[in-house]
Amino acid sequence: MRNYTAMKLEWIIDELRAELQKQQHIASGAMAASLRIEKDENDYIVTGVNYSYWVNFGRVAGKRPPIAAIANWVNIKGLPKEAVWPITISIGNKGTPGQPYVFWEEGNKLKRTEFIEDTITRCKDRITEDLAAEWQAIIFEKFKNKILEK
Repeated sequence: MRNYTAMKLEWIIDELRAELQKQQHIASGAMAASLRIEKDENDYIVTGVNYSYWVNFGRVAGKRPPIAAIANWVNIKGLPKEAVWPITISIGNKGTPGQPYVFWEEGNKLKRTEFIEDTITRCKDRITEDLAAEWQAIIFEKFKNKILEK
């Protein structure tokens, strides 16, 4: 059974998906569909496909991404297969986001990283409200147990 508070926080996933859309990171929709919120001991974590890390933080220059991942993205975007290698090389050389974009000028006006941080910052008041009830219950339970020990 899933944790009640994790279920209550599911709205954050919708907000993350909206931020991905705003940053124009939706190609196939697989990453957005993979996002989940789970409880890990005392923390709540957002999980998703492995490349969501690179979408959130960007990729530093110096290492090429997996060519199969780029080939899949090129296919989804409907770009010619010949674009796979130059895109892979460019990401390896420049990192991501690869601004300034030459052909996609709109991309130069968009924030293209930190979709998780931006969402949490924008929604911090609601997150605090949703978590307050759980922490209140935990503190009360510990207090009650301490009183009953005496």
